[in-house]
Amino acid sequence: PPALAKHITQEDFEQSQEYGKDNAKFTLSSKTFSQRLDSAPVWILCPNMRYSFP
Repeated sequence: PPALAKHITQEDFEQSQEYGKDNAKFTLSSKTFSQRLDSAPVWILCPNMRYSFP
């Protein structure tokens, strides 16, 4: 972008964009996996709760 041209190179900007995309994908995967691990004891210890919600 023209506003950033005097501060960073186009190559640095593109690398930063790629890093941001990869970081977002990894964070989504990591948080989803963590949520599943955190929820597992509830599903195992209280199996009747699975069907009690509308």
